[in-house]
Amino acid sequence: MKHRNKCDIKHILSLTNGKDYGLCAPPMKAQTAVDELCRYFLGEDYYVVMPEDTEQCNTQIVYDIERFYKGCKVKSRCKYG
Repeated sequence: MKHRNKCDIKHILSLTNGKDYGLCAPPMKAQTAVDELCRYFLGEDYYVVMPEDTEQCNTQIVYDIERFYKGCKVKSRCKYG
C-alpha cells in the first residue's frame, strides 16, 4: 500500500469550490473528502470488491483506513494559506 508522505496544499485546495475564505479553509463536499482520504491512505488502485452503493463503499473505506492505520498519530499539520 503506497501513500503520499507530504501535504500538498495546492491539490487539497483544488478539491474545494476555489473561493477565498480568508483565514478559514474553503468548504469541501463530504464525498470529495472521503474519496481523497481513500486515495491518499489506501492508494490509487484501491477498490471495493462487492458491487455496493457509494455509502456502503464509504463504510468499507473508513474500516480499511482505520484497520491499516490503527493508532497512527499525525506528526505535523497541513496549514491552509
